[in-house]
Amino acid sequence: MYNSSGDRIIYNSLTADANMVFKPVPKNLRPKEAADFHKQMVVALESFIDLLQNSKTYMAGSNANPWPEVYKDQYVIGKTMAVAGTDFSQLKR
Repeated sequence: MYNSSGDRIIYNSLTADANMVFKPVPKNLRPKEAADFHKQMVVALESFIDLLQNSKTYMAGSNANPWPEVYKDQYVIGKTMAVAGTDFSQLKR
């Protein structure tokens, strides 16, 4: 993701796909039991979109030191996916 010759079209496509997921899910279509899982997935997706945008900025040469933000986003994604996994496993019961 973080190289100066990366393909911006791929990043634009990934960002567009990720943003499509953000279309609001009406509360009446989301089971109450899945609300915590849904919240965790939204946070992880937001961090993923930030990671993609940060990568695009790096490729354009606008940010020579993206690493603090990269590490923050990776941490948030890892942490929220772990919590989401726990929430999901409780849904299956």
